[in-house]
Amino acid sequence: MGVWKTVKPFKYLQLPAEVRLMIKENIPDWDLRTHAALYLASPVTASLYDNTPDEFWKLVCWNSGIGLFPWEANKPDEEICWRDIALDCIRRDGFCKHPICGGRLLSYNREQMVHAESTGLIRPYEPACIRVNDEPDSDAKPKLTAHNIFEWIGFRPSTEVKDREFRLEYDAHLLPTAASQTERLLSHWDESGYDDELPLINDPMDVDAREYLARHPLAARSFATSIPVESISFCYVNDYDLKDQHWEPDHGETVTVTDVLGILQRELRHELDRDELETFARNHRQCLYEHGWGAYLTLRRMRTLRDTFSFCRLSLLPHICNEEEVGPAFDFKHI
Repeated sequence: MGVWKTVKPFKYLQLPAEVRLMIKENIPDWDLRTHAALYLASPVTASLYDNTPDEFWKLVCWNSGIGLFPWEANKPDEEICWRDIALDCIRRDGFCKHPICGGRLLSYNREQMVHAESTGLIRPYEPACIRVNDEPDSDAKPKLTAHNIFEWIGFRPSTEVKDREFRLEYDAHLLPTAASQTERLLSHWDESGYDDELPLINDPMDVDAREYLARHPLAARSFATSIPVESISFCYVNDYDLKDQHWEPDHGETVTVTDVLGILQRELRHELDRDELETFARNHRQCLYEHGWGAYLTLRRMRTLRDTFSFCRLSLLPHICNEEEVGPAFDFKHI
């Protein structure tokens, strides 16, 4: 919102129409929040966009790493209003105070898109087709990473879900942080993100503190990977082998955070066998210890893959494919 640093809103409205239009035309086509905030400020500023085609809003969303929900992507283009998508994202989530959302998420997304554009692998609205996810052997070969929002995602605990079916946006949620620790959170931020000492409150029973994905369209619509891709594979979730499950949306759009979490949610009912439980207990000894669980309690009380999300903060990490596997591939692992 750099424009408001020199022109306060009430003074901006008093400027001649030609000057207001000139200011609007100089806002970059990647600054989603400023464009949306300007549109929403008043009918006077909204009128500046009267002759702006929806293609403009589509480009601003693309440049900001924002895509479609699965149920939108199958609609004809003429039924999708990118202006409404952009305005809804900013109205509900553009000024979110969660440390991984709002303005920080938009800045992160833009940095990722600048990197993606520099690779030459993408063009507007055309995600990359990447089939092998090998480690880069030179600076010229781009490294594909997952969105850092995945480190902040939790799901409802099994004790709460039981036999009920929850829609993804009311199951997945951003892990809450304590309000009293906000300053400490911000002190850990730098250009590369957060360090490993984040004061997260990963309490699955803290219902009131949950920030469900339904309230965070920016997070839900964000592209899942640093370079927008048209397909993705999953190999392991917390040591559970997904058998190299490959997923390619039939709508041909970019894979988003919602797409990835939707695939993961379908696997959460998987009942862990004894070998899988022993592997989990062995690899996550510290996570279990912090919750007062030993190997005995793990084998006795843990039942499903969903249960593992109550103990570990997870991240979507690149999986190195062999010649037979299809990329880009990722594992959900604890960090």
